[in-house]
Amino acid sequence: MTDDVLGEDPVAPDLPAVRDIFSAPSHRSSASTYLRPTDPFPDLTVLTLRDLQILHSRVARQREAEYLTLEGPHPVTLDRLEELTRVLDSQDHQLP
Repeated sequence: MTDDVLGEDPVAPDLPAVRDIFSAPSHRSSASTYLRPTDPFPDLTVLTLRDLQILHSRVARQREAEYLTLEGPHPVTLDRLEELTRVLDSQDHQLP
């Protein structure tokens, strides 16, 4: 695994699951920083650390927005955030 250098665009494999997330129709702008429960969710095992961190940020922002509603956070959002946290934690334990 290589470190990303600020300002450089690392070459990433073309992953359809990731592409689907960013191209999914949404009521928000196409550059949304949220991931709604109805948006597609990729196989986390094929994502780079950077993509995992971006996805975690989007799901966490979605949870924060849902806390402001009467219904509270959506169960899908909570499950996704928990799964992402587990994967990120396991990657932390694999670092030298």
